[in-house]
Amino acid sequence: MVGASIGVTLIPEMAVPVETRSAAASLLRFTPPEPGRIVGMVWRKTSPLSESLMQIAGEVCACGQSLSDARATA
Repeated sequence: MVGASIGVTLIPEMAVPVETRSAAASLLRFTPPEPGRIVGMVWRKTSPLSESLMQIAGEVCACGQSLSDARATA
């Protein structure tokens, strides 16, 4: 609908290049404080992948903190 000039949408920043590639669209960012979200991971306690999933969760947390720090200093 946005591409047909009859709608609006909210998309994550990482999707902007893909979503605006094939359609003429205007981009307007939120003014501070920008909205955010919490991302979580859930798996069964008995999963044989628990150790690997904990490592992935740690990496995701570290990346999120790096992005947060970068935005705070920008």
